[in-house]
Amino acid sequence: MTAPDGMAPLDVVKVGGHELDEPAFAAGLARAVADLRAGGRAVVVVHGGGRAIADLQARLGLEVRVVEGLRATDDAAMDVVEMVLSGLANKRLVAALGAAGLDALGLSGVDRALLRCRPYVHPAGDLGRVGEVAAVRAEVLRALLADGVVPVVSPVALGEDGRSWNVNADAAAGAVAAALAAARLMLVSN
Repeated sequence: MTAPDGMAPLDVVKVGGHELDEPAFAAGLARAVADLRAGGRAVVVVHGGGRAIADLQARLGLEVRVVEGLRATDDAAMDVVEMVLSGLANKRLVAALGAAGLDALGLSGVDRALLRCRPYVHPAGDLGRVGEVAAVRAEVLRALLADGVVPVVSPVALGEDGRSWNVNADAAAGAVAAALAAARLMLVSN
C-alpha cells in the first residue's frame, strides 16, 4: 500500500531514553526498524534520553527537577539536555541503525528549524526552557524519507527566541506523526 503522496506507508517510532541506555535494546530496535523498512514502510524515529540527562546533571552538580514528568530546564540544564539528546543518545541510535544496514541520519528539531516551539505553560509554574511543538517542517522529513533515509529526531526544538528548547519526546513524536499523517505512531517505553 502506498500513501496518497506516493510515499511508502509511514510509521513514527518513539523510543524512551531509558531503553537507549541498553546496547542490546538499541540493536533490537534497529532490527525492528530494518524489518519495517524491508516490509516497504518508511520510518521516522523520535527519541528521548531522560536517565542519561539526569545522570549527567548529577555528575555536573546540577539540580534535577521534574514536575509531573517534565524536566524543569534552566539554561544549564538545557546545555545538558542538548548534549545528551542531540549528541550522545542520537548518535548511539544512528550507529545502531547503521549497523543494521539502514541509512540513518540524526538531527535535532533545531536542524533546518525542523521543530518550532513555544513556551509550555504548566499549571505548577515556570519550567524554564520547556516548549511545546508549534510547527513541524514535514517537508524536511519527507525529502529524507523519499531518499530512503531513516530520520532520527531528538526533541530539542527551536524556540521563538532563536534558542534551543526542551520538548517532551512523546509530544514531539505525536506532532511529527500528525504533520506527516503517519499510518502508525508506536511508543516504545518503560
